[in-house]
Parts: sequence; C-alpha cells; structure tokens
Amino acid sequence: MCTARRLICAECREEFIFDPEQLRLIGLVVEADEQPKKCPACLNNMPRPYEVIRRREVFAAICSASTVLPDLVWKKWTVLKSGRRSKVWRARLTGAMLGSNWSGSMDIWWYCSRPPMQEQIISLRVMEVNKRVRLRHWIRQTPNGSKSGWHRVPLSDVDGCDIPGFSSPGQTNKTIPDRIEIATDTYLRLRPSAPMASATHELVMPTATHKKLGKGQYCQRIIGAPCWGFRFTGCPEPRVLHKTVYLAVVDTNHPLSLVQFENGGRRVVAEYPTEQFK
Repeated sequence: MCTARRLICAECREEFIFDPEQLRLIGLVVEADEQPKKCPACLNNMPRPYEVIRRREVFAAICSASTVLPDLVWKKWTVLKSGRRSKVWRARLTGAMLGSNWSGSMDIWWYCSRPPMQEQIISLRVMEVNKRVRLRHWIRQTPNGSKSGWHRVPLSDVDGCDIPGFSSPGQTNKTIPDRIEIATDTYLRLRPSAPMASATHELVMPTATHKKLGKGQYCQRIIGAPCWGFRFTGCPEPRVLHKTVYLAVVDTNHPLSLVQFENGGRRVVAEYPTEQFK
C-alpha cells in the first residue's frame, strides 16, 4: 500500500512528496493525521541554533516517580506537538527557578496523550546530544561595572542579525569574532511504563540548603553515588542562602542521603530511595 502524499509547501508554494512509511522505517513515530507544512528545503533554511553531531542513550530504567512528577513543574508543561492519539509535552528545568547566580538547565520530554501528573511508574531514558553551536560575545554595563559573556545564536547567523528567540543578554561585542564549538547537552525522555511493569529504580529530587549568614547557620549536603544525577543550583538570597536541587535515579544499591551539618554535629534529614519505593 502506497502511503506517499503530494503536499504544497506553505513557504515556497512548491509541491513535495511526503511518505510517513519511510519515516516509520527509521524509527520516527508519525500519526495518521500528521503532515508537514513546509518542504525539506525550506526546513533546512530555517535559522537553527545548532547542528546535531551525535545523539546517544546514557541510561535507561523503569522508575517510580510518584513523589517527583508534581515537583517537576517549576515551569508549566507545554504541549509542543499534538496528534490525534498522542502528544509531546516539555518542561524546562533551570537553576534560575532557585534564584540568581544559577547553573544547570535541562529539558524533560513527556511522550503521552495524558498529562504527566497522573503517572506513578514511568519509562525513563537519559539522552546526551553533541551539538555544533555558534557563540557570540556580549557586554553589558551595570551599576557595579561591566559584565560580559557568550550566548548561542543560530549557525546560519553569520551577519549578526537579531533573530527572534535568540536575543542577547547585552550589547553584541563586534570586536570579538564568533566561536564555533561542540557543546554537550543532556535531556530526559519519559513515557508511561508498559502495563504491569514494576519499578526497579526511583526518580527523586532532594533539595539541599546552605545558610551562610545570620542566626541559625547550617549546611545541607546530598551524599551518595546514584545511578544517574543532574544538579541545579541557585541563590534565593545572594551571599546568604544557597540551594542545590539534585534530580537523580536511585535504587537500593545506589542510595542518596540528605545530611545537615549544624553546631558541630550532623544528622540525616532524608534518605533515598524512600520508604514508599522500598
């Protein structure tokens, strides 16, 4: 049965062939009512922020996530792709949710028609992607002096044009040329688990707080060697309060402990996996 269709590109108005069966052969999921609006040539001419060189799976497990999925909505889940029987949701986690001087950023993708809040056991895949990116130098004047740094722009942006979605944190420093570098990003792919599947790991997200000044100073640390983990840091109150969130996959052989150090002593605040998982 021939599945190829003739479509008209919304950009150049030229006719092109779309065959969903060819996409399924290389592992891409295509719904029956899905079809592209632009031809491959116009899609290639779009300003893309990077060029993927390699994509690989770092870790995979069936996880219990009943205590974590509600906390993952630091930013609301956004539906980026919707078909007749499936949806693709995304939540972006960054250390900016914890305050200033932050670090750590990750996208979490949820492949299901149902919202992610309703799931107890999920299939988790940690993906790592190597990208070729273009970095542009910026500079900004502040009351405390000047600040500068690098931000990503599309690879095709060789003229320094302002493209929506890729704004600079400051004024572009044209005296320093752009840099082309290889960047490595990590993201999560989550799906509902198969029916009757049992969780072998637990997805947890402990938070450690370090109070540096004032009364009641204390320091919390996350100790242990999980199966996989990613840290987000930020300062809700600069020079006073510092927070670290550790998104991690643990099991009975790879536990984590949240330990608090105060007044010369230490005590265990929480242990992972939780009693609910055990």
